[in-house]
Amino acid sequence: INVFIIIKYLFGSRTIKDKMTKWIITISNSVFGVYLFHVFLIEFLVKTDFIKKIGDFNSFAEVIILDTIVFTSLTIAIWLLRKIPLFKKFL
Repeated sequence: INVFIIIKYLFGSRTIKDKMTKWIITISNSVFGVYLFHVFLIEFLVKTDFIKKIGDFNSFAEVIILDTIVFTSLTIAIWLLRKIPLFKKFL
């Protein structure tokens, strides 16, 4: 109930509601593409020194940072690929 009330008051205004609707539609359109390509990006990122150092320090932080990087970068990549007509049909 608390989460519902917080979301209702934070995103209750019309301008914020329209912006959030656009973001939700963009994310929902890219979820399948993220699902298809996330393994390749995770395998690539796990081999980098940055993620290894974070994992040595704190494995929980590693998972949070890795997931954020993967979801954000793949959402942007899928959004860009959807601009190409050939890829738009498949993604």
